[in-house]
Amino acid sequence: MLLFLRIDKSFVMSRGVSNMHKSKKEPSLVPSGDVTKAEDFIASVADVAGVIIIIIDSIGKIIGFNRYSEKLTGYTYEELTGKDFCDVFFPKDQVDFEKKIVEGYLYDDFASSQENCFLTKDGNCLRISWKNNIVYNGEGSVSHVIYIGVDITEFKIIEEQLVGAHKEIEQLLMSISAILIGIDTNETIVRWNKQAESALGYDVQTMLGQKLLRGSGILWDWEVVEEAIYVCKQSNQSKRLDNVMYIAHGDRERYLRIMLYPVQGENGLFKELLILADDVTELRELQGQLVQAQKLEAIGQLAAGIAHEINTPTQYVGDNTLFLRDSFNDMKTLINKYQELMNEMKKGAVPDSFVQEIEALTQKLDIDYLMDEVPRAIDQTLEGINRVSTIVRAMKEFSHPGSTEMVLVDINRAIESTITVSRNEWKYVSDLVTDFDNTLPLVNCFPGEFNQAVLNIIINAAHAIGDKVGDGDRGKGAISISTKGKETYVEIRISDTGMGIPGEIVDRIFDPFFTTKGVGKGTGQGLSIARSVIVDKHKGSIKVETELGIGTTFVIQLSLQS
Repeated sequence: MLLFLRIDKSFVMSRGVSNMHKSKKEPSLVPSGDVTKAEDFIASVADVAGVIIIIIDSIGKIIGFNRYSEKLTGYTYEELTGKDFCDVFFPKDQVDFEKKIVEGYLYDDFASSQENCFLTKDGNCLRISWKNNIVYNGEGSVSHVIYIGVDITEFKIIEEQLVGAHKEIEQLLMSISAILIGIDTNETIVRWNKQAESALGYDVQTMLGQKLLRGSGILWDWEVVEEAIYVCKQSNQSKRLDNVMYIAHGDRERYLRIMLYPVQGENGLFKELLILADDVTELRELQGQLVQAQKLEAIGQLAAGIAHEINTPTQYVGDNTLFLRDSFNDMKTLINKYQELMNEMKKGAVPDSFVQEIEALTQKLDIDYLMDEVPRAIDQTLEGINRVSTIVRAMKEFSHPGSTEMVLVDINRAIESTITVSRNEWKYVSDLVTDFDNTLPLVNCFPGEFNQAVLNIIINAAHAIGDKVGDGDRGKGAISISTKGKETYVEIRISDTGMGIPGEIVDRIFDPFFTTKGVGKGTGQGLSIARSVIVDKHKGSIKVETELGIGTTFVIQLSLQS
């Protein structure tokens, strides 16, 4: 059954939508020929169309209703014929408003588009987008209004969900505990959250719309930040910055960890850059304290060995000192006799018995032996004193609190000091050889932290060799340490002939608290701190090369341009 009511056969549908005219000469959409066939054609098209098509007459009564409308609303054509369009399909609180719109179509000759809530038979509200067209009769006056509607309910639900999700994301972004700054393609600030206000001292109203430039009032390491922004915009890849110095609002120098995340538009090109920053000043101080505590812990662990290292030369210094004292007394006795001999010679006569007495004393004291051994004892004593001094100096250099600023350091000497401090850890299980590049320039670094990193790796190497050779009863392993100057960096290689690292855990060795040692034998902090010192603090690199059963090499690279 065709649901369109056959109305006046002379009506002509206007082609226009928003600019309608009452002219009878308006081009017709009805096929030429028999009018009945034309009406049937229009009705057929209306029935198969996947849109709502409703026709109302000049007083707002329904006179046309297609099959899709039946399916969507639950009403039949027979139920709706002659019913008021607004009373049937709109909520009560909207009826008067919708009737005024309809009157506008009928009496003011105004066609428009609109969106509204459209009620089904069971009371559900559908969101419908309407395109309303005016139909003129043969005299050119408004006769009917054709409502053509598209069900956009699902679209509106999705749209509302997206809007809600967008708001939630915005609220989440603005409420995170980190500093959040967003800039667009022109580096104009488009986001500035409460944490940014608090840390940097400028409110959101002041900063939004400003360029993120040196003149914006933000006091941080602009050279580092500007370079990172440029790299992110060009590569569309995120970037991390550690320990970026900034001046907090009304405060001293502080430090930020900054993450930069480029956001891509639909075309895949850079759209926005999110800058997230955390104040890590206290964390940085705690890390420094942790490194110092770990350093002191290491010294505590090494104390017995260091005491032994000092005790050995101290013992032979003491023994040689006693020997020198006794030797001096003997030689003093002989010298006194010679002094008496000289006095007798001055008198003109020296008894033979006196000469014989001196000869006997010389033989008794074994002067030839003393002449050979005293110089050796002195050399050994000086060597022992020098050994003790070396250990004490190494301890002092190793355990001195780290500087807050980088200083120029002799890397070879720093490593030598660390080798000295750790000697008792490796000397029973391993020989240690060095191959230092004596042409190395001084390197900018934090000496205390660098020493700690090297110590941790040496101790790790000694333990790895110990696991393989026991207490040295199965021979000794070898630790080799070399330095080499490259064009832009210094390379330090620390190798051992230990057990090597299994492939399944090699990626975890730098994780905090990861250890393969038994309970009480390791905290798992040694290599983690070494990595933190080299990578985070010195902006260098550390990697591991290992072969199971053969050994391991740690490769450290420190920039010469820092």
